[in-house]
Amino acid sequence: MPEIKRETLVPLPIKEVWPFIADYNNWAHDMPGYEKHDTISDKESVWYVTGHVGPINKTVPMRVVITEWVDETKVAFTLEAEGLPVSGKGSVNIKENGPQETHMTFKLFINCTGMIGTLVNGQLAKMLPGMCDGFIKDLANDIMANSKKIKEA
Repeated sequence: MPEIKRETLVPLPIKEVWPFIADYNNWAHDMPGYEKHDTISDKESVWYVTGHVGPINKTVPMRVVITEWVDETKVAFTLEAEGLPVSGKGSVNIKENGPQETHMTFKLFINCTGMIGTLVNGQLAKMLPGMCDGFIKDLANDIMANSKKIKEA
């Protein structure tokens, strides 16, 4: 049952970070293995993610449901692979770290059950740290690029 937590600082005030975080359409593509997503509602979507576990490469539809939205603080979600015994939950939390800096924390918990659960969880435990490092770095870069575009407009 791999669980990962990653943190970073974004050199922008929280009021510039939150609007980007509040809409998952802005950051879905930063998820490692992301191919595309279908929006069902403002709180539910299906993300198509290509996973590489050992010698197996497979694109899996993941139902993502926003479970908590706290303005300028948190977006929490659950995820469930369609047709596979894989589920999890995660969150992106932000808090002011000064007038021009926002602390961002990404948490992700994934669990695979069934006959292959132990094997897959072992592989995920090895892969998730690097994937989550990439996700939070890409997310922070996208937030900063978005802020720059808004200021230039």
